[in-house]
Amino acid sequence: MSECLVELAWLRSKTGQPESSLAYSEEAIALFRRLDARWQEAQGRDVLAHALRLLGRYEEAMATYRRAMKAFDELGTTGTSSAC
Repeated sequence: MSECLVELAWLRSKTGQPESSLAYSEEAIALFRRLDARWQEAQGRDVLAHALRLLGRYEEAMATYRRAMKAFDELGTTGTSSAC
């Protein structure tokens, strides 16, 4: 279910609904944290950052992108990072 939330968040951000994307992203991140799914949590943060950027919340977006990138680095992998 949490992976579906990330996909919904991405879809919402790509179709001009960043507020909805924000809600789905935050819900997915909370679920991934409970599951200790670190890669998926980082992916959720990447999508969250994209939504924040679309909303003009640039400082929050950059901090969220950095947090996602740090997690991907710690895991020794890369995410499906959206362009900043």
